[in-house]
Amino acid sequence: MSANGMRKGDYLGLLTEVTERLVAGMGDVQTVGLGGATATGGTDLMAELVNVSADEPGVPLTESDPMLLLRTSGTTGRLKAATHAQGSYAAVTANILASLLAPGPDSGMLHAAALIHAIGTFVLPYSFRGGTSVVQSGFEPRQYLEAIEQHRITEINLVLTMLGMLFTHEVLGQTELPLVVTVLGESDTDANSCPRPRARPLYGPSPS
Repeated sequence: MSANGMRKGDYLGLLTEVTERLVAGMGDVQTVGLGGATATGGTDLMAELVNVSADEPGVPLTESDPMLLLRTSGTTGRLKAATHAQGSYAAVTANILASLLAPGPDSGMLHAAALIHAIGTFVLPYSFRGGTSVVQSGFEPRQYLEAIEQHRITEINLVLTMLGMLFTHEVLGQTELPLVVTVLGESDTDANSCPRPRARPLYGPSPS
């Protein structure tokens, strides 16, 4: 149940309906999915990537060209599409690299939340600097901790509820974390429970 009282199935149904109307109203638009076909019949982009040339596409772009449409209902319960332009998303990436993190070839961030939310903005900065982004299909503390060790993760990005589940899990003390882990989340609460952490709150209240 969401904050506005909608069940997940109802929300997905409404999202599909709005997507179909949006695509129909935009004319000649091709939709793609990430990890599956879209509701409007678009192909799975992840499956298509294996056949894509590594050469530069040579597509002319300007700062005002739309790059990403983010569907949000906010507090109204009515879906709307917020637009990221090429310039605004480039600014987000530059801001992360200038003021928050400095990833390099040995850096790796573990993702366990939807990339369409804030955590997804870290993928591009890591790609630019030769780092690694490891994406999980969901958050399960044991698998998450195993992935930190397996992929030598140096940064994690979790909300407070995830941090609480992670720091109280029995496997935490058994997991070898060979590198310093930077914890990015809502708050630095309980950050000292994580071996060798650097905690950086991204938004929300902080007790420090």
